[in-house]
Amino acid sequence: EGISRGVPNRGRLVLVTCTDDRWVWEQAVRLRAEHVVRLPEGERWLADALADCAEGPPRDGSVLAVIGGSGGVGASTFATTLALTAAQEGCRSLLIDGDPLGGGLDLLLGVEEASGARWSAIDPGPGRLSPAQLDAALLHVGAVALLSADSARPTDAPVAASVVDAGRRGFDTVVIDCPPPGDAHIATWVSVADRVIVLASAHVRGAAAAARVLQRLAGLGVHPEVVVAERAKGVPAEEVAAALGITARATIPFIPSMAGRADEGDVPVITSAYARECRLVLS
Repeated sequence: EGISRGVPNRGRLVLVTCTDDRWVWEQAVRLRAEHVVRLPEGERWLADALADCAEGPPRDGSVLAVIGGSGGVGASTFATTLALTAAQEGCRSLLIDGDPLGGGLDLLLGVEEASGARWSAIDPGPGRLSPAQLDAALLHVGAVALLSADSARPTDAPVAASVVDAGRRGFDTVVIDCPPPGDAHIATWVSVADRVIVLASAHVRGAAAAARVLQRLAGLGVHPEVVVAERAKGVPAEEVAAALGITARATIPFIPSMAGRADEGDVPVITSAYARECRLVLS
């Protein structure tokens, strides 16, 4: 009868063993175990499974990577506004600064003096990063948790993947403000995202630049969505979409005060029109 005697049937049962003989597998079948873990080989898997139990059910959040289709298009402001809009909709939201040369999203949002971990303080170590510990360590802008860059050193791919994995498990929406598409580390961010969004500027050079960005991403095996950012003296958004051969996911209205608020380090004021387009992107 072995160890299966008297053990009730239950879900997510794991049988841990140090041997690999036939008797172990017979007991696993009788117990209807989902997994058999042999130590020491399965130690990392078992540690992650125990962490899952301690953390509770994962949220399985959506990860969006935002890339500027040209310089000055406002990709950082757009990424920030996406995260703020998600939080306003009741989602647990995490904003990740993926551009070490961008000056820091904490500066963009006027919270550069606030306490909280930046990239230089993130060290997942050999184990898996806890979403709760990550959230507690970061600074917050309203209901948005922010991981801002604070040095020119690019984030190592394994560390980036660990942080995004923790974000996916602990948050509903994760928004990554990516470095320029020509950056050698852009592949690090698009590889961990569920969706990649290119923000194309609604003027002639902006559309031409966005076309090259789409080619660059296609070379990485990525086929992103496109959002068009209107300009005061630009071309119609539908003409930009036609030139790129795509259907725009959304069209972000031009709001002159947004640039001024960013220069002053103020949190963007999200107008109803801007929020509507952000919700289209998030949906």
